[in-house]
Order: sequence, then C-alpha cells, then structure tokens
Amino acid sequence: MPPKDLKTMENFEKIEKPVTGGVEAEEPIADLETNEAILKKWGKEGLNAEIIGLLDNDFEEKLSKDGKFILSADSFTSSKEFVRDTYHEFKKFDAKNWGDKLDEVKNNLRKIILTFTFNDLEINPEKPIIIREEKEKEGDKEIIRKYFATNRPGIVLASDKTDWWLERKGS
Repeated sequence: MPPKDLKTMENFEKIEKPVTGGVEAEEPIADLETNEAILKKWGKEGLNAEIIGLLDNDFEEKLSKDGKFILSADSFTSSKEFVRDTYHEFKKFDAKNWGDKLDEVKNNLRKIILTFTFNDLEINPEKPIIIREEKEKEGDKEIIRKYFATNRPGIVLASDKTDWWLERKGS
C-alpha cells in the first residue's frame, strides 16, 4: 500500500531517489501476523493504540541516543507486561525450556507489532519502497540495512534482517 498522500511520496522522492519503486519482492520483507483474531485481541489490549501514539505524538522523545526506536516486545507497555507475566507463569510452574518459550512469545509479539506498524505506516510488505540501502562488513558477514518509505514525512522504517526499527528520516 503506497502512502495515500501523494505529497508525502513527493517528499520522499525529493529527499532521496528510491532504490526501488515498489518492486514486488519474492516474499514479504517481514514475517507478519495474519490471524485476525490475534490482531483483534492485541488491538483491544491497546498495542496498536500505543504504536499509533508513538507515531503521532511520542516519536522524537522515545528515540534512543542513536536515533532509533527498536520495534520489539520490550518497547511497548502492553507487550512488555505480557512478557513479564508470561515469564512469571513459566517460572511458577517451572516450565521446561522456559527461556526458549519466552523467546517464542517475544517473537510472536514482534510479528504483531510489525503488522500494526506496517498497517499504520501504509507499507506493503510485498512491494515496499526502499529509499536507501547500506552495506557494511562485520567480520566475515555483510550487514545490509534497508530503509523503507512510510506515510510519515519524518519517519522511516529500517531493518537489517535481525532487527526492525523506526528512525528519523535522514539520520
């Protein structure tokens, strides 16, 4: 879904020429939650409202010193509380492999967070608009960071295939 506001798209094109103009990816760029019942439940829990509040009101003040806001279960009150409660339940019942199970819970919450974020920023996961790509060598590995256009003039969504984050445009 490209941004509804054509002026927003014009702003992106003026600042940086997109690397792709929404070329269809072989597969979605992110693992998103597709179960509507799960999304509805977390919408009622207030997670989507927290994300919208971040995008509309709190973005600048929530940025870390490096100018990023990491999209994870630990970044939002409702998901952080759920992880904390789940941790206590696992410990209370001495669940086997509770660390792995907690990581699975966090990963599932990240899928939900990314789904809401993609929807709120009007990013099509199959045809994203890449506005910048950076490659960096770290030892034997090459890290590729991609920055995606959003419907918010001052905000980009970025990923290095390990983490997803929001940052100020031009950072």
